[in-house]
Amino acid sequence: MIRDMDCNKLWMEKMRKTPWSRPQGSGFRFWDQRARQLDMQRKWNQEITTRILTWLDLDPGCTVMDVGAGTGALSVPLSKVARHITAVEPSEEMLFFMNKFAREEGATNISCIGKPWEEVRPFEDVDEHDVVIASHSLVMEDLKAALAKMDLLAKRSVHIITSAGAGHDCYQELRKSLHDGEDREGLDYVYPYNILYEMDIYADVEIWNVEYRRPFVCLDDAVELWAGNLGASSPDAKEIIRSYLSRWIVVEDGSYLLNSRSKWALISWTQR
Repeated sequence: MIRDMDCNKLWMEKMRKTPWSRPQGSGFRFWDQRARQLDMQRKWNQEITTRILTWLDLDPGCTVMDVGAGTGALSVPLSKVARHITAVEPSEEMLFFMNKFAREEGATNISCIGKPWEEVRPFEDVDEHDVVIASHSLVMEDLKAALAKMDLLAKRSVHIITSAGAGHDCYQELRKSLHDGEDREGLDYVYPYNILYEMDIYADVEIWNVEYRRPFVCLDDAVELWAGNLGASSPDAKEIIRSYLSRWIVVEDGSYLLNSRSKWALISWTQR
């Protein structure tokens, strides 16, 4: 029985082994180091943002909280529809690029909370919002508590976007090469979906096939970022990553681009 499984415990055990799990004193260096690349990625994939905005189908004038808002890929476009956006983002570098993007777009209705979601205090740091969203930002160790807080602060609905399956095609192949052919299970939508079920929240799920471009400054930049993503630090591992990326990356308009395909899960529920 699903209810006999402790999906949150399983999630926590896996999360502690990820490269982005925060060791004591590390702060948000992992995400700070990826802010520039994610800002570049936002610019190359605006058609995906448009697709997400259509899926969200927000009422004009609503209030939105964006959990793990990153460089503002959704917060800034949503500010043109919503009455107010609250962007929760602990990384200072991410906030730097978000504020820059907001200024460029003339967005003046975005407020930022520079804390991790785990430390945000409901009704002290932030009040209820009509809609809560979290796009590729489920990096909390205690996912059940994180989802419960989203549910608590959403007046109307919650919308989550995360991976379905092992992530994009390139990662799958590289993981096998780095781990002697072992196809390691990722932290995909099955975990939040089943945790929600255990919480008596019966969410809708939609699976998308997504093609998107990941830009890098140069090949060395791509190797270092991917080595960090995959938890690979040895010279041999980095050479494996370099070998794969040199075959996949193309140069376009001065940018080094990796064309990726993956499946995304879009989880949503309305308040009961």
